[in-house]
Amino acid sequence: ARSSRDIRHAITAIKDVESMEQAAAKASAITEEFMGRLLSIPEEECETCGEVRESIRQFVEKRKRERGGEE
Repeated sequence: ARSSRDIRHAITAIKDVESMEQAAAKASAITEEFMGRLLSIPEEECETCGEVRESIRQFVEKRKRERGGEE
């Protein structure tokens, strides 16, 4: 709950490149933690995890196409 509040405050505080970078770093850390936990749950224990993983994969692929495959 605290990190959720922290990231919301960081996003609200974006006013320049530096604050954008700080918010991005916090979001990245939370995303990595979330993905690690999501991927560690066996699919047989989580009926919706497969759908969530597929949804995330589609989102990432869509963003790559929109950005011209940059990365």
